[in-house]
Amino acid sequence: MEAENLFNLIDQYDPLDKNTALEFLSLSEKYPYFQLPMFYHTKSLKEQGSDNYKLYLNKLALKTMDRGILKNLMEAPIKAHSPFEIKKPIIEKESNKIQVDLDNKVLVDNSNNKEIDKLKLSFIDWIEFTDDNNTKDELEIVEDKKSPLQDKLSIIDKFIENDPKISPIDKSVNSFDEIEFDDYSDELMTETLAKVLVKQKKYKKAIRAYKILCLKYPEKNVLFASQIEKIKNLQLQY
Repeated sequence: MEAENLFNLIDQYDPLDKNTALEFLSLSEKYPYFQLPMFYHTKSLKEQGSDNYKLYLNKLALKTMDRGILKNLMEAPIKAHSPFEIKKPIIEKESNKIQVDLDNKVLVDNSNNKEIDKLKLSFIDWIEFTDDNNTKDELEIVEDKKSPLQDKLSIIDKFIENDPKISPIDKSVNSFDEIEFDDYSDELMTETLAKVLVKQKKYKKAIRAYKILCLKYPEKNVLFASQIEKIKNLQLQY
């Protein structure tokens, strides 16, 4: 499955489009443990008033960790997105940020762990770098093989462990659900950074971060999809 195709379906999601609903159904049948297409298919059935809605809702509920979140998502109104061109986010110039020489291609040579330790790229820097150089590689997922995206996700985790610029986020971040900090420590650090991007109003980068989290943690992609919808609403208000 190509992640880019899935992202395009989500970005242009129309709950009343039966063809789109069938595409989500096909994906959910092909990848039964991937909740995101199953959620969008079920949401479409609800909006279309289908007799099969309750049947698929029960199936989705069995695979959902938090049914309260699922209930809120199902009851929330979703308007069809108008077609738009997906553009690369503009790289912002920020003061006091460590300058990184991208031409030296240090990231290509992962065999030398000492060179990786010397890098002081933050999670934000990594997103900017991959936007310009590795977009196509990130979006290609090959089952049973270690994909380029998986390689980059392991680099993210290493950057997070060694990056002194990142501090724990204030739990009072507006309108975002709280997570138990005693569980999923690795996941929390990555999701915390995504929330930092939202708080800094870097909405495009935050959406990209949550999409990466959807691929890394498919069992929580319904929650991450909810966060993506909230960020899109913030973009419209900003």
